[in-house]
Order: sequence, then structure tokens, then C-alpha cells
Amino acid sequence: MRKYYILPALTLFGLLFMTSCGKKGNDENNDSSQQSSKEDFTGFEQTPTGIYYKVINHNPDTAKAFKFDRAIDFHLVVKNYKDSVLQNSYEKEPIKNFIYQPPRFKGDISEIMQYISEGDSVVIGVSSDSTAKYQGRPMPPTFPKGTYVRYFMKILKVKPAAEAMAEIEKAKTEALQKVRRDDSIAIHSYLKEKGLADKAKSTPSGLYYVITEEGTGERPEKHDTVYTNYVGKLTNGNLFDTNVEEAAKKGGKYQGPNPKKYQPFKFILGRQQVIRGWDEGLALLKKGSKAILLVPSTLGYGPRAMGKDIPANSTLVFDVELTDFKKGKAPKAMPKGHSKGDGHNH
Repeated sequence: MRKYYILPALTLFGLLFMTSCGKKGNDENNDSSQQSSKEDFTGFEQTPTGIYYKVINHNPDTAKAFKFDRAIDFHLVVKNYKDSVLQNSYEKEPIKNFIYQPPRFKGDISEIMQYISEGDSVVIGVSSDSTAKYQGRPMPPTFPKGTYVRYFMKILKVKPAAEAMAEIEKAKTEALQKVRRDDSIAIHSYLKEKGLADKAKSTPSGLYYVITEEGTGERPEKHDTVYTNYVGKLTNGNLFDTNVEEAAKKGGKYQGPNPKKYQPFKFILGRQQVIRGWDEGLALLKKGSKAILLVPSTLGYGPRAMGKDIPANSTLVFDVELTDFKKGKAPKAMPKGHSKGDGHNH
């Protein structure tokens, strides 16, 4: 049996929370043009679990029906009981490559998917109480208890799930290629600006480094505990973190007297306790070495923004010093059939 993975961002339940409160859509240019009366579902059909729905201009061609092993592209407008538009894909672009999945809870609008085909327009009313029960927490204030969420969908295309997965993978590949190009441009611009272009070395992964002071002895290896001082900045020079007290004061990040903060930072190399750029970069240094690590976003935090100081897809610059390291060893492999913490550590 073929297995398809549902992209989390495209689950219909998740779309409810991708909203922009209080913004009205252009009703003249989309399928939500008919104004919905408050909780009036006259003319709607109802599923056994209580979901209201009305399919408009239904396409009877079963070859275009949405079912298992297929995916859809569609437009979506979400409204609350006051008829306020909270999401409107017509203002941006269609939602693409949603792969069929069976309903997961009472009130999941995936239950309606069995009734739709390519070209259909469908209006769906789902109890906010059912959604809140599934969530395990109250709904946002825009969906008070006892009201309904209204979805207006226009099905643009029904396609094989394999085709959708191929499009998803292609988009991910293209996005990653763009990020890598942007990282490379940022790193080379920084090296040129700082006069380090001739001194920098790179690794196959895209990490760049400049050893500013060579240490002595061996380099740490995987499972060794390393101790380091660091100053982390963006390529524009903005400091986001450091364990060097003087640098913290100068960069406006000083946290007050804190002996635990302003001492060498330790971690076990190669255990994914830090970003990949650090695991790779610190392994290049001898004890006592000082270096500049230029970490592309793909070896840093990637598309995740880390608070207000590190935007998504940021190239990171670290001034590091490997003050010491202690030899370690690989953790013992757990016996087959056991996991850590199950009481069987033999």
C-alpha cells in the first residue's frame, strides 16, 4: 500500500487558525458572495455528526470526485457567526495539494470531502463547540460558544495524491535552493566586507570558517564534551547571544551578574545538542583555537525565527574559542525492544 504524508500546514482543521481577524474579503470576486444569516442553515443538508453543508453546482463526474489517493487545490473563505471574514485565500493564492484524509473527530470538515468534486462550490457549517472539544481548549473570541464556523470552498482541481506529493517535493527543493543561494550571497558579502575572503575555508555542507588563532594538540571528536566561549551575531553585526560578559555589555545583552551565564558553554559534540553549524564547526578546531564560524541558515535555525533577534533563514556569525574538551564515548545502545526509561537498562 502506498503511504502519503499529509502536510501539517494544509490540514483543514489547521486552516481555521490561519486567520486574519476583522478583515473583510471582496465578496464580488469569490464564492462567498452570498451573505450568510446568523446560524441560518435553511436549505442545507446535515451529516450524522451534525455538520451542515450545501454543495452548489455539483459536478457528477465520479472521475473528478475527491476521495482516497487524491488531492485538491481549492480556495477557502472562513467566516464567523457575525459574517466577518477571517480568512480569504482569494486575497493571496489557492491552497494547493491537500491530500485526502478521513475525519479525525466529530465536526471535522474532512467528513464533507466525500461529497465534493472538481468545480464544486460548497458551504460548510461546523460547530465551534465540537472544534473546541477536539482542541481541548476554548476557541478564539471570534468563535463564541454555541456558534458555527462557516467555510466557503471552491474546488479548483482534483488530482492524484502522487502528483500532489511530487509538487510538494518540487516546491520544497526549489525553496531550499533559493535559501542556499541567499545564504551563499550573505556569507560571501560578509567575507568581502570584513576582508576575510582570502582567509576563509569552507566545508561541503556550506559552513565557512576562519581560524584567527591556531590552538595546539588534537581536535575534539564526536561524543567529546567541549567548552567554548562565543559571541553570536547576524551578518549586520547585531548581537543575539554571548557568554562573554564584556561582549554582552557592549552589545546591550548583559543579564547582570550571572556566573552560570558568563562561563565557558559546554555541550557534547555530535549529539545534536546545538545547531549543526556548531557540531561541525567546533570539530574543526584544536584546543585553544579561536575562529569565526559563518553558519548558513540550513545549518542554523532554518525557517524558524528565534525570538525577535534571529529572523527566519538567518545566516549566523560566531566568534568562538575552544577553551577545552574532555574525551567522551558513545552511549550504550539499548537492547532491542527497550527504550530509555522503560526500567530495563541492562
